[in-house]
Amino acid sequence: MSDFILAVEKVEIADVGSSPNIDLGKTKGGAVFRQNAAQEVEIDNDQDVEPEAIITTKLRREMEINLSDCKLGNLALVFNGTVDGSILSLPTTVSAGTTKAVKLTTKAIEGVYYEVLLPKARIRPEGEITINNDGNAVVRLLLVGVIFRQTTPTEVEIDNDQDVEPEMIISTKLRREMEINLADCSLDNLELLFNGTIGEVPNDDILTLPDEVSEGVTKSLKLVTKTMNGVKYEIELSRARIRPEGEINVNNDGNAVVRLMVVSLASESVKAKLTLDNASPDSNSAVHFTAVDAGPDGNEITVTFVDPGAGDNALDVTVSDTDITVSLETDDGELVSTALEVAAAVNADDDAKLLVTAMAAGNGSTVVEAHAETALAGGATFAAPKLTKVTV
Repeated sequence: MSDFILAVEKVEIADVGSSPNIDLGKTKGGAVFRQNAAQEVEIDNDQDVEPEAIITTKLRREMEINLSDCKLGNLALVFNGTVDGSILSLPTTVSAGTTKAVKLTTKAIEGVYYEVLLPKARIRPEGEITINNDGNAVVRLLLVGVIFRQTTPTEVEIDNDQDVEPEMIISTKLRREMEINLADCSLDNLELLFNGTIGEVPNDDILTLPDEVSEGVTKSLKLVTKTMNGVKYEIELSRARIRPEGEINVNNDGNAVVRLMVVSLASESVKAKLTLDNASPDSNSAVHFTAVDAGPDGNEITVTFVDPGAGDNALDVTVSDTDITVSLETDDGELVSTALEVAAAVNADDDAKLLVTAMAAGNGSTVVEAHAETALAGGATFAAPKLTKVTV
């Protein structure tokens, strides 16, 4: 379990699907956020002992809010109750909670505050509901199964109710890291994983890994758990960074014993790219092309540099479907179009600029050469981590 406190200035609610606008009044002690594992998968080793790791597949997100001055009428709206003078009547189903949209507004610090929107949250009262001297309710609310959204892209400061330094900073971009202990990995497979090399006989039990192995390699990964009671789980990471941790040893069978650290990378789409350069390149001769839209469709785009031959010919760009053709400028049959001029012509063409953006290397002053039709490559869409339950 992990707790942190939000310095909450205002709590507003509404029916799900509506914008929260009913103010529940002041809070006391901010709001405590707790996150507990509700569903877990055990990752075991080859021995029937305690599991190597427990992978959480579902989290319960729970927030505790202490209201110190909530109008009875508003509290009745939250729980579908009724108010008669100073008497608040709540239905017997209140212990199960009600589903509402909720907005929390933090206290402003140096002119900045945060709004946390919970489009759908289960709310229930915890403990006794008392009345303060103003006739308003003092009550502790629990919000269960909520999803947090911040307006900041990377971090949010978690403060207490005092205007002091923040208690902590919570990152909103999390690294999902998993440790895997391999006890019998063939050197050939480890060589493929990290782009290493295995020596020739008699040194064929020596695996040499490149220096950059400490940074890790990006691969797709699937983990399969042991079958228990006819059920196993498959965990698929379409894009993960893998690196060895500590020493790599060799067992009696000549296979590797190694600990791997696996970081699941965020799902995303990658843009296809292409670089066309001269046979004798320099720092100003290349033209780089990047697909406008990310994903595998960018791999269908092609680029061709054409030498129109004798005479004087103007630089021209034409597009047919996803094929871009650049007819290079010539002066008395000699190519004169520079990398910078080609990139500018592609970016200025109404059809080509919908497919790619072009950029010259360096200052782009070198004259480019003709190139046969070449497709962009590397465009891909990587899915989010996937957990599949398999009944054997």
